Amino acid sequence: MAQLRCILHSPETDCSGEDVQPFDEVKWAKVQAAATKQRKLLKLSKYSGICETLAENPSASDEYHNTCYYRFTAIAVKCQQPLVRIANF
Repeated sequence: MAQLRCILHSPETDCSGEDVQPFDEVKWAKVQAAATKQRKLLKLSKYSGICETLAENPSASDEYHNTCYYRFTAIAVKCQQPLVRIANF
């Protein structure tokens, strides 16, 4: 049996005590969308290594911690928000 692992984990994320969960189609689609935006916008982000290694589809051993998932996919939400112009600058 393959070792289950969080493929979205970054070293500074504390996921101690969290179980890993399998990806479903919706979660995987959000990961792919976030990875696409990460690749375009943040070439040197802490997630650039993860983006480079993501496969087209998850393998049976690829899972995620909830904390890692929400941090990784947060870029997709941030990029959809319009920029606000500050007056006098």
